[in-house]
Amino acid sequence: GNGLFVAVAWTTSTTAGIAYSRADTPLKTIYTATTTPLYPTNNGTVIGANSINAMTYFNGQLIVAGAGGLMGSYDGYQWKAYNTISTSWNRQDIMLPKTPSYKFRQVIYANGKYVAINASSLASLTIFTSQDGKTWMPSTIPSSTQGPVSIVYGNGLFVVLNNTVSTTTGIMTSPDGINWTFRTTTAPASGWRSVTYGNGLFVAVAGTTSTTAGIATSPDGINWTFQTTTAPGGSWRRITYGNGLFVAVADTNSTTAGIATSPDGINWTFRTTTAPASGW
Repeated sequence: GNGLFVAVAWTTSTTAGIAYSRADTPLKTIYTATTTPLYPTNNGTVIGANSINAMTYFNGQLIVAGAGGLMGSYDGYQWKAYNTISTSWNRQDIMLPKTPSYKFRQVIYANGKYVAINASSLASLTIFTSQDGKTWMPSTIPSSTQGPVSIVYGNGLFVVLNNTVSTTTGIMTSPDGINWTFRTTTAPASGWRSVTYGNGLFVAVAGTTSTTAGIATSPDGINWTFQTTTAPGGSWRRITYGNGLFVAVADTNSTTAGIATSPDGINWTFRTTTAPASGW
């Protein structure tokens, strides 16, 4: 957004974790964290010194989420950690309630607010919402919530997956990102991993190679049905939707069973690719 591509890597590197690219420049590192935090923070570190998991963009602001918390930037060059004080930064601070640990997995913007999921051991600190990306508040979460791994918004509903095989605490929904309800489903073969929305359908994948309990679909986010697929070369990892097609990737370097596509979320076809150096 704002004429800038920004990419994050699954790494704790302080010099190669976030990169930007403009049409007229090569890919460059844009944020560097040092072993000594640039500013004081709640947990004594800045996000750049921890794994970066997700990012979203809205209204001129980039919000990055990771193991160190959340961070924002208005230009992709200058980054600000939460709960910091800096007279040289002309934007408001990003503020979060003090928590025992930050392990943010994903952050999205939908329905007029940012919603971030945090893999905390405390249910009350697993989902946060913000109107502006700066001030964050915990949502009202069922007490048995633990380990959210993916969030999506579609058809007027937020849907979150938890890393569990439970039939009653694996998927929860919310109309506003604040008040959440668990949905009963058939048990996945392994913990849930990723969810997307497209073409009027929610589609979720579990971290498994099962042919009958790995990919599930739902028209409303409430009622879910597992679809039969060919076994991937490794456990399903992520799924997305775009240009009329669902695309799912597995944790494998197989050239024939690593990436699958579907026009409807039900019928899946594996695509032949060059082998990646490691799992997708």
